[in-house]
Amino acid sequence: MTIKQKLFTIVLIICSVLGLLVGGMIWSTQHNVRQIQAIGASLNHLYTLLEARFFVSIQMNHALDYLVTHHEQDKKNFEATGKKAVQALHNWIAEAGKSAIKNQGKGRDMIDQARSVQSDYQDVIDMVVNAFEFAGIGEQEEALDLMSEEVDPWMEDVLFKGLDEAITIEIAEVNDHYQEFLIKMGLMPWISQEGARQVKIAQAAIRLCISIDKISFHVGRQFNDLIHSLQPEKYDESKKNFQRDEYDAKLAIQAWDHALQAHRSLGLPGEDADLRMAQTVEATYLELLDFSDIALELQARGETAEALQLIDQKVEPLANHELLPLIQKALKESKGCPAQPNACWT
Repeated sequence: MTIKQKLFTIVLIICSVLGLLVGGMIWSTQHNVRQIQAIGASLNHLYTLLEARFFVSIQMNHALDYLVTHHEQDKKNFEATGKKAVQALHNWIAEAGKSAIKNQGKGRDMIDQARSVQSDYQDVIDMVVNAFEFAGIGEQEEALDLMSEEVDPWMEDVLFKGLDEAITIEIAEVNDHYQEFLIKMGLMPWISQEGARQVKIAQAAIRLCISIDKISFHVGRQFNDLIHSLQPEKYDESKKNFQRDEYDAKLAIQAWDHALQAHRSLGLPGEDADLRMAQTVEATYLELLDFSDIALELQARGETAEALQLIDQKVEPLANHELLPLIQKALKESKGCPAQPNACWT
């Protein structure tokens, strides 16, 4: 073999090896881009679930508002929020349909679960409408009893249980995608620091969504507890539940603050505004607690009319027109995922 032939053979071998390496890099890059896209899809699905639970919870608060105050606006709010809850449940089914295209087994399970929750939700609405009918003919006590003895248990043990199970499954799904992606990242030294940063941004978004959802959930339950405390025979239990949810809401606020600090460390724009919003939410919540505590004290002294007046004039407007809209805005803005999947590979 001549020197020229040997050199040609060596060059051919080197080119073949380089071709294999480049091919492997391209395949790995494309695979991980799809993985990032899967993470984004899971985040969207998680958000639809959190949004559904948020609107269902708020709708029930409006139902109690109407039964206690008889304000027509509260009934309109109940109906308007109901439309948003229905839309969120439809969005969930739509997301499940997209999953069914890629994975028939998983997608079918998601669709079945979503439709089951949708059916449970309709059962709750039917019971609430019955409570409205009782209130409409002057049977106020029967209406509130229906809410506390049938609607609340169904919400806790059936409807929210189904939503919570779906949320837990989706969080696990997102975490599985992350674990696989992080392993791939460790095997791919050409991934830029920006790629790792994008993953951290998405992880922080999950923590933000979950903590904000928990705040809205426990604040909503506290308002529910406060309304039921107006029934003397349910006062002690309702106050105990109120204090339990106060503890959980404050823990969720702390978790939100920690998640924001983690987000802030990534140097993202707009973090100062997010921190100010969190501070406003916390201050508004503490103000709401002050009025609620006064209402509980009034009820403990048997001053039900005065407690109801305080709830109607201070607690309800503060909760439904200031605090919960702020939480909804924060939940919407916390939705996030790696904005540019290809940024992970550049």
